[in-house]
Amino acid sequence: MHFASPFFFLLFFPLIFFGIYFFRMTETGQSMRYSSGMLLTEVPNTLRLRLWKLSPWLRFIGLALLIIALARPQTGYTSYQSESEGIDIMIAIDTSGSMKALDFKVDNEPVNRLSVIKSVVSDFIDKRPFDRLGLIVFGDDAYTQSPLSLDHNLLHQFLNALTIGMAGENTAIGNAIARGVIRLKDLTGTSKILILLTDGTNTAGQIKPEKGAELAKEYGVKVYTIGVGTAGQVPIPVTTPFGTSYIYRQFPLDEKGLKKIAQQTGGRYFRATDLESLKTIYNEIDELEKSTVKVKEYHNNTDHFYPFLALATLLIVSEILLTSVYLKRL
Repeated sequence: MHFASPFFFLLFFPLIFFGIYFFRMTETGQSMRYSSGMLLTEVPNTLRLRLWKLSPWLRFIGLALLIIALARPQTGYTSYQSESEGIDIMIAIDTSGSMKALDFKVDNEPVNRLSVIKSVVSDFIDKRPFDRLGLIVFGDDAYTQSPLSLDHNLLHQFLNALTIGMAGENTAIGNAIARGVIRLKDLTGTSKILILLTDGTNTAGQIKPEKGAELAKEYGVKVYTIGVGTAGQVPIPVTTPFGTSYIYRQFPLDEKGLKKIAQQTGGRYFRATDLESLKTIYNEIDELEKSTVKVKEYHNNTDHFYPFLALATLLIVSEILLTSVYLKRL
């Protein structure tokens, strides 16, 4: 339960003040000297006497209930309808074999690159409740994992389902950009964004990254590129008959090419070497591509002040009638 006009509760302060004053005056009242009070002990506690003591409480409780009624107690809920400027964002994630590298840490424990990426992208999705987002995975080729949608719960399910090598062991950066352009080119939104994340160089696919960038520029798709992974050799888990062992490999990252793609399409290039830098990158992109949202509120509330008002009226009227008729004093 909530109150539509809670400021009426301020009336309780003067009510309590005058209530204390009135009850004190009632207790002291007027007095007269009498030779002995012994005879008064046998005066019966009549109904009229009991009602006379009760009447101030009727007025006090009635006024308190009236204040609660004025505050308008309600139950129900408020719904919202948003009108967004319409930013459409496709997120392309590299799931090639190099994503097995254990050069990221969570709570000081080594974690593979894809696990960290999924966690950070999930947070990014939660920050864009009013934008349509989609998901692309790429390896030997690029595939649409999830089309653009406002159903972010479903998008989270698709994101959680990503596994290393699901699209192949290689890296088709050009195909990933082209796939994103295909999904975005015919949309009429004010802003079309592709966020491409990779830890390698283009080693597969029919479309070169340079051609993909040209297509993105032609159709007004802004590409943000993110290069992930530390420089130098990184540990890779390998399953052997004797259990899991680790080998060290170095995966070259085409930073020059990623920067060129971003510059050509009006985006930016970022480098993430650990969890915190990756979070910072997605937060920065979130700030760069803010959507303007108009929100309308719809209230579905039920008033419950009627019982309080009815009981307050009953108590106050009862007190007035008692003091004016049955308890009338000269």
